[in-house]
Amino acid sequence: MKDKLENIYFYYLDGNEYGLNILFEFEDNYLLFDSSSFLLLDKIDMLLFNWKKIDYEEIGNGVNITEIREDENVSYFVKISNGDIFYIYQKVYDLSNWEQDFEIIRKNSLKYSEIIEYMNEDWVETVNPSPPDYYDLTK
Repeated sequence: MKDKLENIYFYYLDGNEYGLNILFEFEDNYLLFDSSSFLLLDKIDMLLFNWKKIDYEEIGNGVNITEIREDENVSYFVKISNGDIFYIYQKVYDLSNWEQDFEIIRKNSLKYSEIIEYMNEDWVETVNPSPPDYYDLTK
């Protein structure tokens, strides 16, 4: 994805372990993570959900998304052109209590090499975002 990243938003759907939604905003379109897949959208009604903006100071530096990888609906890695990784993972509290969460892993983070190693394991696959043929968030 060559377009410059303009903003990142999130919201949680209450009462659902798979309730995390992330919206990557570009100049002309959006990339939506709907808790299990990535969808490209031409437009979205931002008032439909209680989106919260993520404070990521690199936005103003012309960064873009270079790669998306997935570990079988458990972890997702959105690699940013400056080397940072938007990491989506499952936070486990006990056997029956867990939720999805996210973190931006910066290149100078102590976790960075561990996350890069995990992201590059053989079983972690590259993801190609899907067109929203069944998904309409403009109403």
